[in-house]
Amino acid sequence: MVNISVTRIMEVVMLGCLWTRTGQYFEVEILSLGQRGTIAIGVVPRDYPENHQPGWGEYSIGYHADDGLLYNETGTGKKFGPKCNVGDRIGCGITWISMSDWLGYDVVFTRNGRKIGERSLPRINAHLVSILYYYPAIGMHSPGEKVKVILDAKLQV
Repeated sequence: MVNISVTRIMEVVMLGCLWTRTGQYFEVEILSLGQRGTIAIGVVPRDYPENHQPGWGEYSIGYHADDGLLYNETGTGKKFGPKCNVGDRIGCGITWISMSDWLGYDVVFTRNGRKIGERSLPRINAHLVSILYYYPAIGMHSPGEKVKVILDAKLQV
């Protein structure tokens, strides 16, 4: 477990562990909402802009704790789950799906161990998989936000 705090006004932390085709799951526990509570989790591709929350950019998806919205490759969110507070644990998992020459990814989000929902990322040509890897990401965009990262969390089915 690792504690992460915001040191700059806008920051996305890619956790540095590439997700494999067999899938992965992680959670963050919200320790402090800071000034605005703009904490988000999700998946992003390599070279994702640090000043974008997960879900704002291409090939990314993110659940945002401050408004409970899901952002899927756009800066406009859609109603998805509840807002989150200090003490809540939000999780994100990804599984890989093979469809002959195409690859797909399903992403699931949880709050306090309960599944909120699941979405699919855009299918990509299998030949492009070497350049489009997904990474777990946490976005925090206001001073004082702090989370505890739990990389060995287990997704309850």
